[in-house]
Amino acid sequence: MFNFKKCVLTVVFVMGFVIAFSQQIQFGFNAGGNYSLFSLPEYNKYDGPSLGYTVGMSGQLRLMDHFFLSPEINFDYRVYRVKSSYLDAVSNSDERTSFLQIATPLKYTIGSKKAFYGYAGPYLAYSLISYSHWTVNELNKKIDFNDIYARYQFGYLIGLGYTHQLSGKVNLFLDANYSGSLFFFGEGEKDDRNSSKAIRLRTGLLFTIR
Repeated sequence: MFNFKKCVLTVVFVMGFVIAFSQQIQFGFNAGGNYSLFSLPEYNKYDGPSLGYTVGMSGQLRLMDHFFLSPEINFDYRVYRVKSSYLDAVSNSDERTSFLQIATPLKYTIGSKKAFYGYAGPYLAYSLISYSHWTVNELNKKIDFNDIYARYQFGYLIGLGYTHQLSGKVNLFLDANYSGSLFFFGEGEKDDRNSSKAIRLRTGLLFTIR
């Protein structure tokens, strides 16, 4: 069985090794909104925008000129509203999902005090809450997806952004990224979850500590 705690400790160990040899270390936070989608059967459709929010901690470790490792730990909250018409049943669902995501993208920057950048890398996420309130022919039912499906997901993210140095040790950044799940695994696994995709718009601050 997959052990999330061991994975986190491994990431921390590797990051400690990278920090020891990095030329510059920055640490800060980010916050923003997300728009997310997951695959639906043909008899389902979205009933309104799937909007949520994201908050997290961001790091930046200079590996060499223009190249950085940018580890992140993010909390994502997503809301889906789906309308279904299957056979003679008409249903509506209000689905809520939140998860903890650890990402380690590699970043390339163009510029110094004012810089554009692009980044890409893998992520590992753990589902904290995932449930749906279904209304089927006026009958209400709650389904906890974490009791049915795998709680871990592995995926990728790619993004673009802009950073501006506010002072000698403080940088403001704005970015947008796209993420997508590749596969799911772990406890509670009975079937694969629907593939998940999201676009996030974020802003944040990075503080130079070395």
